[in-house]
Amino acid sequence: MMITLKILVFCIALWLIALISLPFILNSSQGQKFALEQLRKVIPGILEIKSFHVSWLGPQRFENIAYHNPQKSAALYCKEIEIDNSLLSFVVPGIWTFHTKIADAQVQMAADEISPRGLTLNDLRGSLNLKADIYSRKLYGAALDLKGADGSLTLFGSDNNGILTLQKPLEANIVTTSDVGQRILQECLPFIKAVVNTEEPLKVVIAQEGFALPLNNFQWSRLQFKQAKIDLGKMTIQNSGPLAKVIKVIAPDKPEKIKLWLTPAYLSMANGMIYLDRIDILALDKFPLAAWGKINLADDKLKMTLGITPKALKGVVDIPAPLDKEMLLLPLTGSLKDAEIDTSKLKTSIGQMAIQLLGKLMKSDKNETKDNAKDTENEKIPPPTTQPLPWE
Repeated sequence: MMITLKILVFCIALWLIALISLPFILNSSQGQKFALEQLRKVIPGILEIKSFHVSWLGPQRFENIAYHNPQKSAALYCKEIEIDNSLLSFVVPGIWTFHTKIADAQVQMAADEISPRGLTLNDLRGSLNLKADIYSRKLYGAALDLKGADGSLTLFGSDNNGILTLQKPLEANIVTTSDVGQRILQECLPFIKAVVNTEEPLKVVIAQEGFALPLNNFQWSRLQFKQAKIDLGKMTIQNSGPLAKVIKVIAPDKPEKIKLWLTPAYLSMANGMIYLDRIDILALDKFPLAAWGKINLADDKLKMTLGITPKALKGVVDIPAPLDKEMLLLPLTGSLKDAEIDTSKLKTSIGQMAIQLLGKLMKSDKNETKDNAKDTENEKIPPPTTQPLPWE
């Protein structure tokens, strides 16, 4: 009986010694090699960790991490990951809250992960300096707080059978002139190019209702949401791109840089389509314009409209007592990268509109402007989403 008890005590002592020694074993070169091999078995893709340090009480530190997904279409690099949890939370099953800090993260994503047109995020490599607090409650949800030189993002979501949903609105503040800011404008407002500066960062809010992002076979084109708002405010752009092309025609002088004042953009997304409600624009403090339409991410095609108000046309042709509800509608087509607007007959169309407003429609000119207006002639002009307009 005594021998059995001594054996039991000896086994328990050995078990406790092994348990206490586990961090020391894992921190050794052979232990790190073994631990990395075990991680690779449960994490799909390619994982490299130069070194790490673990302890029972925490925190757990991992340095120089590189990860590629199985398709090698996305990669994550970071200098350090620190998890402020005990080692027990990793080895004992149950529900745990993890507090993680990620320093100097860099993300690369291949073209087909963003959209099929060939847009990549490779140019973001080295431009992101993120420090993140991630609170992940296993199976129940996660909160993500990212802060970096290019902006910040806050997300409260949960994984529902492989689909990320939101528990609160997603909020982000992004420097417009950053790579990320330029990408957002290109995706949602393709008529604006080459932003020089803005008074405020882009403020993006996506409502939790209807938000769904499949995590398996991840692609941005599979994202869905019912309502998003982007506060744009005042910005300055180079004299290039579709919007600048129109302003060149209606503005008496030809400025090198164009000042814009924009109402917030309201968007929704479903089945690879982005729907943009009417956004009103004041160019050069005196030319009211508007834009709306939809963007097909799957086919990389635009079907949008740029509206020119009679007040904006007064610099080209004298229109007495302009009608606020009338607009000259120009189709915006092409792709996100190469948005196109045909201004070849714009002056003729402006003259035609002036005649229509004056009630003196010249029948002989009908055919001349028919081609330019065929895509928009039956289109209804949507009401402004912001009233009164901020510049009124």
